[in-house]
Amino acid sequence: MNSDEILSRVREVIAKQFSVASGTITRDTVAMDISGWDSVTHVYLLLAIEREFGARIPDDRVFSMDNVGDLVDILAEQLAKR
Repeated sequence: MNSDEILSRVREVIAKQFSVASGTITRDTVAMDISGWDSVTHVYLLLAIEREFGARIPDDRVFSMDNVGDLVDILAEQLAKR
């Protein structure tokens, strides 16, 4: 799965989680750009992302992501390990 495919699926999960249009989400999107995305909902979002991809995000990387692009890159790394 390439980064564009991962981004597309991540956008859909984020859009569903926060009731926003997926088209407004880019690699540069940060939590502050989306109403309701805080530290608690970040954890729920990551759980939904892990379910969607069947991949685990390493604990040490959970809060080190600066934007959606970082999340996509971490997922790509995890998926490549399978």
